[in-house]
Amino acid sequence: MTDIIEHNPAPLVRVRKTRTAENAIAPKVSFAMPAYNEADNIERTVRECLDAFVSAGIETAPVRDSSDGKPWGEIVVTDDCSKDSTGEILERLQKLHPNIVIVTHLERNQGYGRALSDAIAASRGEWVATIDSDGQFDPAD
Repeated sequence: MTDIIEHNPAPLVRVRKTRTAENAIAPKVSFAMPAYNEADNIERTVRECLDAFVSAGIETAPVRDSSDGKPWGEIVVTDDCSKDSTGEILERLQKLHPNIVIVTHLERNQGYGRALSDAIAASRGEWVATIDSDGQFDPAD
């Protein structure tokens, strides 16, 4: 089972990441995305981000040291208090891919801008790319 770390950086916000990612060196690239009721799209979009990393030669698993010279990438998704199964899908994906960080807005939807801002704030990458979670954009671009 994947060891999960949770903390609350602000009222009504929870950040959930794997201990593997927490103890890794900073990623080279972060995809930051807001999500609200995206159960129909979120898994496909996350998998497309993972595929984009692989195509670019970026590791999809957190790297503990830089001695091998391989950069790694993380995916940071803010679940903006979705009413559907978006959060459950993200938690399932996180168990399979420890480079996924989940930011959760608790109790109420806070809007696109805040969701995106919180995803960016939780990103540790040297480069942060923003992308919507509905699949309208190709992460490889």
